[in-house]
Amino acid sequence: MFAYVGSRKKGPSSWAKADTDSYGISAYRFKTGALEHIATVAPELSIGHICVDSERGVLYAVHEAMTLPEYHLGGGGMVVAFRIEADGNLSEISRSPRFGSLPCYVSLSQNRSHLLVAHHTGHTPITRTKRDTDGQFHIELEYDQAAVVAFPLTAAGDICSPSDIWSTNSIGALPSQTHSQLHSVTRLSGNRFIVCDKGGDRIEWINFDEATGRIISDGGIDAPKGSSPRYCAAHPDGQTVFIN
Repeated sequence: MFAYVGSRKKGPSSWAKADTDSYGISAYRFKTGALEHIATVAPELSIGHICVDSERGVLYAVHEAMTLPEYHLGGGGMVVAFRIEADGNLSEISRSPRFGSLPCYVSLSQNRSHLLVAHHTGHTPITRTKRDTDGQFHIELEYDQAAVVAFPLTAAGDICSPSDIWSTNSIGALPSQTHSQLHSVTRLSGNRFIVCDKGGDRIEWINFDEATGRIISDGGIDAPKGSSPRYCAAHPDGQTVFIN
């Protein structure tokens, strides 16, 4: 058996690029209760979450950052696919921009044809000024889009361009909850997913159509004020979910 550990850059708004050889994914062999280090790959990536497709033998990880390598600032993070080799080591096969900032969670659709990725977003807004109908100016703050992005996968597990993007925007009760911050997208049963909106104190349901690659909103509920919901786990009875 093998274990994979992702290392993430500390801090809520990772504008700066990760220091070389500081992060990445470490592969370990699990033997007689001990972890034997095999290798560390992609040390330039700040790993926010890992998802394994055991049937394909592919590991997917998100680069939780606000800046792409070719940008000075901005552009968001990435999602990366690795082949799991027979000895447990990882070899990169595909990477794609995440189409959002601070990608933090990745899930597979029921038939493993798509990846669904949630974006936490940062805390830094841009300022826009607009004029009302009465001629008065006012200030509007705009934050990065909090979205779930669906990425089609090839038969080998390579990541393709997005098939759909679903976004939401809510405001929570705490001073820091200025906009939606999606912390996880978890598959419950079939292709029904639950999305925890940490910034908006909301629990959202979405359905995913694998035939078309489309995300369909299916309502939601308010979480307790200031609770900042993060992760979800489903009970095997299919009727209960737990959210922290």
